[in-house]
Amino acid sequence: MCLTYVVKSSVFPELNPAFPWIGRDLQTLCNFLSWPRVVLEGSNQESLFLDTYDGSTDQITGFMHRPCGITKPKTLVVLVHGMAGSADSIYVKMSAAYFLSQNIAVVRLNLRGAGSSGNLCQRRYHAGFTQDFPIVIQYLRRCYPQALIVMMGFSLGGNIILKWLTDSTTLSYIDGAISVSAPLNLSITQQEIARWRNIFYHKYLLACLKKEFLSVHLYQNLAYGKSIKTIHDFDQHIIAKAGGFHGADDYYLQTSAINDLPKIQVPLLLIHAQDDPWIPMRIFENTNLKQLPHIIPLFPKTGGHLGFHDQRFETPWYNICSYIFIQQLLV
Repeated sequence: MCLTYVVKSSVFPELNPAFPWIGRDLQTLCNFLSWPRVVLEGSNQESLFLDTYDGSTDQITGFMHRPCGITKPKTLVVLVHGMAGSADSIYVKMSAAYFLSQNIAVVRLNLRGAGSSGNLCQRRYHAGFTQDFPIVIQYLRRCYPQALIVMMGFSLGGNIILKWLTDSTTLSYIDGAISVSAPLNLSITQQEIARWRNIFYHKYLLACLKKEFLSVHLYQNLAYGKSIKTIHDFDQHIIAKAGGFHGADDYYLQTSAINDLPKIQVPLLLIHAQDDPWIPMRIFENTNLKQLPHIIPLFPKTGGHLGFHDQRFETPWYNICSYIFIQQLLV
């Protein structure tokens, strides 16, 4: 299956930011400031616990939802959260609720060690941790062999999905993918987050990372939490060592997906706001997306990081565009 390059105005709606969420920071902070209520109880929910088959006792966890009255869904979207998030992150639940309202089944997946898998795992995910995806998708294929399966990744989850897509065997696993606000160049991203204007974001993210990772004995032995002052420090002393990388810079180089985009053969909807305060558009400056026929880039002028709040829709704009993309795959 191959989707040709599509200009956004020909198929997808323009983003009209919702008042008062105007500008990069308010778009980014909207979910934290307004805390929308998301109800998923109306669906048939099943908890997932899958073995990792890597010699550890770790388990992959998540939640599968089927629209009420539908036993064999035609479409299934696997939602993958971002850094320091989980299957219960508000943006994941908002997408799940929207797709369920469109009679699309969803899986809210926890990356290794996140959310409900935290107490079940010694290992933790990183930006290139792709080995759990085949296990999850093979399980879903056994459950729903005829379903169209699409993976949708948010922020770091998007980068991990794109790294997995560079493996040619993924063509036999999934039918499409969606990436929202992915840090495709980790080096540039951490430099941007470390800027003075982003000091609030930086402190918040670092605190979340420490809480998530340093509660595990394995990671406590790698570095002293109090000595880690920046995300770069965290990647240098925690992530790189645990993942077998030669420091943070090697970790960024090996796991950033930006240079691997030409290898992707799966239809991909790539969504990124031009005013993302964490991930600047210069990550794409050496990539000619128009020459990559499997990728549809949607780069609205505003939207912030995982914001994309539009005055016309109760759900983020990227969910509307994702639904359109999925309908194209069904044609």
